[in-house]
Amino acid sequence: PIHERSAIILASIHSPEIIENETNPTLFIRSESYNLEKAAKRFVRYWAARLDLFGEEKAFLPMKLGRGGAFEDDYEVLEIMRNYPKFRTFLPN
Repeated sequence: PIHERSAIILASIHSPEIIENETNPTLFIRSESYNLEKAAKRFVRYWAARLDLFGEEKAFLPMKLGRGGAFEDDYEVLEIMRNYPKFRTFLPN
């Protein structure tokens, strides 16, 4: 879907280093038993979910507590992640 693809495009524009550091494509490939099509779909769905959950303001920041991270001022986001099990299904094992 276009919405899902637009999320990865925005991520590559706003913070390509976050893609490399936090969502290394190799991990998605391994988690899908080297099925590249499935891995690509999971990768794109992950970024779409991240954008939906956090909005453009925080989706492209490092997912960490503390200075410069998406959770720097917002500890309640952890509750969102805990209560949104679909988010975890996109992460590689």
